[in-house]
Amino acid sequence: MSFNDDFFANLQQFIDENADKYPSIDDAVEAYIEQYNKGQRNPKKSNGPISDREKSMDLLQEAMYENNVKKQRKLLKEAVKLWPDNYEAEILLAEGSVEEVIKHFLTVHERAHKNWLKTDQVGWLNFEERPYWQLKYFIGSYLFNVGMLIKAEPFFRDCFDFNEMDNLGARYHLMSIYARTYNWEAATEIYYQTPEASEDDMMVIPLMSLAVALGEFQTARKLLADLYRINPQFDEILKEDFWPFELLDEIYSPDQYSFNSVTTIANAIVPLIPLLTGVDYAYGWIKEEYGKIAKQKALKLKTPKQVQRAKKKKKDNVISFPSGVTTDFANNYEAEGSPLAGLAPKPQHILALQGLTSFEALAHKTQKEVAAIQGIGPRTIQGLLDNGVKFKEEK
Repeated sequence: MSFNDDFFANLQQFIDENADKYPSIDDAVEAYIEQYNKGQRNPKKSNGPISDREKSMDLLQEAMYENNVKKQRKLLKEAVKLWPDNYEAEILLAEGSVEEVIKHFLTVHERAHKNWLKTDQVGWLNFEERPYWQLKYFIGSYLFNVGMLIKAEPFFRDCFDFNEMDNLGARYHLMSIYARTYNWEAATEIYYQTPEASEDDMMVIPLMSLAVALGEFQTARKLLADLYRINPQFDEILKEDFWPFELLDEIYSPDQYSFNSVTTIANAIVPLIPLLTGVDYAYGWIKEEYGKIAKQKALKLKTPKQVQRAKKKKKDNVISFPSGVTTDFANNYEAEGSPLAGLAPKPQHILALQGLTSFEALAHKTQKEVAAIQGIGPRTIQGLLDNGVKFKEEK
C-alpha cells in the first residue's frame, strides 16, 4: 500500500512554488483547495515544467505496477536519484534477509530524521513532515509484522505523541503491543489519552483482553459492556468452543476502514492471538460474562415495543458467518440528515474513526483540521459543506 497521497504531494509542490505570494502557509493552503475544487489546479496536467519531485513520484507509481523485478528496481533507483527524499521508493529497494532489510530501513530513517529536524517539527499538520511520519509508521508496521514488538513500539509511539489526531492510526498498533507485552500502565495511558476510545472496538478489545489476562476482571466487565453496546456483532464469535481464529484470519483486513464491524473485530483480535492463546480461561470467561451482560440488557427491555426494537436493531447489525464471508456491510451514515450522507464509504469510515459523525462533533473542528486527516480530500470537505456542516471558525 502506498503511503503517499497525490493530493498532498501536489499541495506541497504548490506551497513550495507559491508560499512567498501569500501572507501565510494557511492562506496558501486555502488558495490551493479553492483552485482544486474549481478544477483549476492539476499539476500533472499543467503545461508548466514538472518538478523533480513530481517526476520521482511518477516513476514510483510506474514501478508499483511493474511486474519485472529488474525494471522495477531500475525505476525506483531513478526515482530516488531525482528526489532523494522519496523515502517510499528508497525503502522498496530493500532486499535480502530480515536483518538486511531492517538495516536498510533504519539507514533511510536516520537520514529522514536528520531532514525532519530541519522542519518546524509540528507533526502531521505540516505537509512537509508527512513523508517522515509515513516512513516511521511503515517501519513500525514492518517490525510489528515480523514480531519485533519492542523495536516497533518507539516508531508508533512517536507517531502517536507528535500527531494529536493520530491520523495514521498508531494507537491501534500500540494497544496490541502493550497488550501482548502485558504493559498495563502504557495500555491504559494510550486508551485514556484517545478521545472516545470506549466507542471504538479496536481500542476496547485489546485493553479488555489484557485486563482478562491480568485478572483485572472488574475493568474487563466494564469494557465488555462497552463492546456489547458499540458492536453487537462481537457475540457472533462467541458461539464456538474456542476463538474461531481461522475465520477471523480470513476476515482480517488491516487496511480497510469499517468502523465497529466484523472487520474491526478481526483486525483487533488477530494481532492478539499470541496473548489470547496463552490465557487458557480467556475465551470461556469472556463468553460467559458477555452472555450475562446480554441477559441483563434483555431484562431491562420491559415493553413489547422495546423488545421488538432491540431485535430489529440486532437483526440489522449482526452479521452471520457462513462459509462465504462478506465484509461489505450496510452503511450506517446514509440516513437523511446525516452530515456524512452521500460521501464515499472510505471517508465515512475515516471520519467515524475520528468520532466525527455528527454536526456537533464536526462543528468543533476547523475546515483545515478536518482536511488534514489522512484520506480526507477536497471532495469530502465539499460534501460536508453541501450537507450543511458548519466548521469552527479559524482564529
